[in-house]
Amino acid sequence: NETALKFREMAHLPAFSYGLEEILHGPLTGVNKIDTVYLFPSVKPPQFESEKFLYLERMKTLIQSLEKVGCKIIVPRFPKTILNAAQPLAAYWHAMLYLYWGQWTALGVAYQEKVNPDINPYL
Repeated sequence: NETALKFREMAHLPAFSYGLEEILHGPLTGVNKIDTVYLFPSVKPPQFESEKFLYLERMKTLIQSLEKVGCKIIVPRFPKTILNAAQPLAAYWHAMLYLYWGQWTALGVAYQEKVNPDINPYL
């Protein structure tokens, strides 16, 4: 949610945030080939094998659906040293990795689009 907000604030682009199950049950139909979808998979997969299997299968279904549409899919990557250090931490710390990545990415997109993130064109 916070990363979508950063894209709206910094790059002045329409951005939305959905959970895995939520996008599979509706908003996925609104995605087309000009869209860019950022996937933020869980840093720490579910603990139980059945839950892990279901999570990975649903993520695979989402990626296959997005590939059929032909949109751009971006998945942040982190060095193994950072992932290993984050592994024992609580889930909210894992989210901080994506927040940090999202802020820098939104800023980069703003500059690429020649948008000054410090100026609101609507005020």
